[in-house]
Amino acid sequence: VVAASSIDLTLGDDPTLPGYLALRAASDSRGTAAFRIVLPTGSILLYNTRPFLNETPSTTKNELMVVNAKLNLLGKVTRYAS
Repeated sequence: VVAASSIDLTLGDDPTLPGYLALRAASDSRGTAAFRIVLPTGSILLYNTRPFLNETPSTTKNELMVVNAKLNLLGKVTRYAS
């Protein structure tokens, strides 16, 4: 039995950035999407996800506005060494 897993992300609220636009499109599609993390060592982690972007920004005094995203993982990570 595998427990449900997810990755939570906090992003700066800038809907003009390509990554934000891609995440919003993936979230709006309500389908699955590949998600890649490149580590400082050059190693790569690949995930099959069902992404969700909450576009309502949250604010904290003297900090940037941010939005939250959740990537629901649909399987195990695939790892590639650098």
